[in-house]
Amino acid sequence: SSTTLHAIWSAADTQSGVAEYQYAIGTAAGSTNVVDWTSVGTDTEVTRSDLALVDGTKYFFSVKARNGAGTWSEVGSSDGIFVDASPPTTPIVVDDGNYTTIPNVLNASWSADDPHTGVVEYQYAVGTSSGGTDVINWTSAGTQTSVSLNDIELLPGALYFFAVRARNGAGLWSEVGVSDGIGIDQTPPGAPEVIDEGEYTSSLTSLSARWLAIDPESGISDYEYCIGTIPGGTDIVGWTSSDGASHITHTGLNLTLDVTYYFTVRAMNGVGMWGPSGTSDGIVVRIMTTWPKFRNNAQNEGSSQFIGPTVPGILSQFHTDWGIVSSPAVAGDGTLYFGTDEGYLYCVGPNGILHWRYKTDGPIDSSPALGPNGAVVFGSYDHHIYCLTADGALRWKYKTGAWNRSSPVIGPDNTVYIGAQDGYFYAIRWDGKLKWKYFLNNTAWSSPALSHDGSRVYFGGGDGGIYCLDTGSGEAIWRKMTGTAVDSSPCVAPDGTIYMGSGDGYFYALNPDGSQKWALWTGDLMDSSAAIGPSGTIYVGSGDDWSAGLLYAVNPDGSVKWTFDSNGSIRSSPAVDAAEVVYFGSTDNHLYAVNSAGVMKWDYRTDGPLYSSPAIGRGGTISVGTSLGTMLSLGDASNDITPPSVPIVTRSFASTFDTTSLSASWIASDAESGISEYMFAIGSLPGSDDISPWESCGQSESILKTGLQLSVGQTYYFCVKARNGAGKWGAVGVSEGIRVVSVGDGISIGIARQTALAQSVYLPAKIVSAVFEDCLYIQEPGGYAGIKVIYGATEPPAEGAKINLMAWTIMDGPEAALVLQSYIIEGEPSIPKALGLSNSAIARNADAAGGACSTGLLATVWGRVNAVGDDHLYIDDGSGIVDASGVCGIKIRTHGQDLTVGDYIRVTGVVSVEQTETSNGKLIRPRNEADIITLSASARANTSINTD
Repeated sequence: SSTTLHAIWSAADTQSGVAEYQYAIGTAAGSTNVVDWTSVGTDTEVTRSDLALVDGTKYFFSVKARNGAGTWSEVGSSDGIFVDASPPTTPIVVDDGNYTTIPNVLNASWSADDPHTGVVEYQYAVGTSSGGTDVINWTSAGTQTSVSLNDIELLPGALYFFAVRARNGAGLWSEVGVSDGIGIDQTPPGAPEVIDEGEYTSSLTSLSARWLAIDPESGISDYEYCIGTIPGGTDIVGWTSSDGASHITHTGLNLTLDVTYYFTVRAMNGVGMWGPSGTSDGIVVRIMTTWPKFRNNAQNEGSSQFIGPTVPGILSQFHTDWGIVSSPAVAGDGTLYFGTDEGYLYCVGPNGILHWRYKTDGPIDSSPALGPNGAVVFGSYDHHIYCLTADGALRWKYKTGAWNRSSPVIGPDNTVYIGAQDGYFYAIRWDGKLKWKYFLNNTAWSSPALSHDGSRVYFGGGDGGIYCLDTGSGEAIWRKMTGTAVDSSPCVAPDGTIYMGSGDGYFYALNPDGSQKWALWTGDLMDSSAAIGPSGTIYVGSGDDWSAGLLYAVNPDGSVKWTFDSNGSIRSSPAVDAAEVVYFGSTDNHLYAVNSAGVMKWDYRTDGPLYSSPAIGRGGTISVGTSLGTMLSLGDASNDITPPSVPIVTRSFASTFDTTSLSASWIASDAESGISEYMFAIGSLPGSDDISPWESCGQSESILKTGLQLSVGQTYYFCVKARNGAGKWGAVGVSEGIRVVSVGDGISIGIARQTALAQSVYLPAKIVSAVFEDCLYIQEPGGYAGIKVIYGATEPPAEGAKINLMAWTIMDGPEAALVLQSYIIEGEPSIPKALGLSNSAIARNADAAGGACSTGLLATVWGRVNAVGDDHLYIDDGSGIVDASGVCGIKIRTHGQDLTVGDYIRVTGVVSVEQTETSNGKLIRPRNEADIITLSASARANTSINTD
């Protein structure tokens, strides 16, 4: 207390006794600085409650006694009492951590302090909330500062809190201290979801992945990962801690092309339990781009790390309807990107199959450049620069003042540099916004190149200038003037020398400062752009549309090493492989391969002059476009000594009533040099060609041959053979026979129902009774039989049409059906006939697919609505038929009509079979809303009326 002190005392006087006591209070023995001497008569205790005591101070009572003779005793003093008015400090409570795996043991320790009277007792409690006592109520621990609780029932997933309070010597209790809680976690983390960074990587030394695992109790404390060539494999990197990181790039690897690598990851939770592992879907090491732009790299060196074909064999060819001047860009998987005079940018797979195409409003002579994430950048004659996504969607387009023939180069910061015919040279940011533009007051056909550090961009102008601009500001650093327009593109050597041809007949070598190193006189137009071989030799073509040109091999000092005459002009720019074989096109309709000594290695005849420049893809594949619209890809056929496989020829149908055309498809393969050509013939005997003689269909794998003169009752056969890239023909493959039939050869619907599956059948003079989105139904003219017909590639006929049809027999779930191959309309349309049927007649043979049954008939029923669903209802005509779902009546598909139970209705529709989990039930499909008519309330079901 800060106001009250109490004391008792005793004294004795054997002669005259004690007549009076006086006391005083002070901060030292005998002191009176708090309370001066005060008489209490003969009382031997006193309680003083009007004091102002100071916390932490020791106070002393002093007492003296007077006897009956008036004599005072010596002063006696107490041993002092501390005033302790403040409780102990709040205990700091520590449990065993955030989580434990042991479900019946809890431990805690604590500490508190009281500077005056000390801590004389601790009490603890345990609860499932902070400060709670619902598990263990307040329990004394004496002066112990820890406790271990055993055999306590704890629940996994719950949090438990220790609460502790302290009492001091003055009897004051502290505030309650609470631990931060401890949970019970007996389950490991879940398997991490592991995502490697894409389907492909071009790195041979590093792999990256990220992952995430969840542990709802104690959280994730660490991850371990491994890398292998199979899911869960450790053959590349053994189990390694990520130090808790959920993303890793593992470097220093030695990876192999075309191998798939898998990250496997496992997680450890807060209590040290490891969970199951998760594995990525794999990432393939693949060269992402092998020739990503015109002249391959940003310096336009025109060289490749691959070696081209020893003997050229066609791997694929893709035909367009327009000329190809644009040179292909090649992705790592061999996909080609190129433009055509028609205005399309094409994306074609290495097998010659179109992936997508994008239409612009003008020809595309510009060669595309491949950027980040497979984006494609190019120019068009429609006055725009385009950037497409890898799947052919527009990212952005930038409008220039005139058409664009220049091919872009993409800088290190993804800036796009390109010239235009409006007199400007453009730098466009990757978001499609202008960075800067430079006015040269003339055209810029030339395709730019960058210096090795990306700080300078070089290009030629229609004014005869060779320009060097600062890529950051767009300011001119220098200009070298030639005699006339410079339409070729610069090539920047490793030492910084810029090589470039001009229309003035000279081939120039310039120093990085723009000064002339040397100039080689050729006397021909120099539109071809140079390439640099592994030896440092520079290769460039010459010539225009009216003169023959030469391929020059030039030493770095400007002297001519050799020339090669191609018998045509060389507007195509050469490409050089790792063996220093030079590939280039000529206007003499040939693609040439010339070795480093100037000797022709081979030539390949194309279907037209070559203005497009060849690109070298992975494995040395040579791809080039022709002026007649063919994109060729040539591979090495030198090791192919075997012919292609025998084509598997598939007839389009087994019989036909068409006497003028037949169709078929086929497939063959050649693992070494691919299929370069197919030829086909048609004969009246297997292997013969008496109906249609052998003719080439290129690489097409199907044909519809028209203009034939076929006889009813005769069977005809397709014959097909394939030629590989090495020029070897394979054996002939022959189709099964196709019989030309007449109406008399046809069968009825009933017979079709009973025909074996996958048979081609001919059904003449059938009426289309109903047409739905997924199928149609036909019936006999008398309406007594019907069947479902699933659409093939043929446009379906209209309802009421009378048709002769060819079809395949199938089972569509539980229902016998046909797949439409072809049909012809015969005669005038007629109104389909509907039969009046009772519920019991419709329900008969509910699970049967064939035989005499109601399935496929156009029928009319009457009855009372028994049940209504979202898209159906049930009607009962008194037959008491119970549906497979347990509802009395026949199920009717509806078209949104507002009908209620108790209505009497009339329904016309096709009887079909609905498949359920346990059985098959009949279903009537009305053709439209008008097929469901509500009758008057007094109308009764009448199942004896025939609607015809």
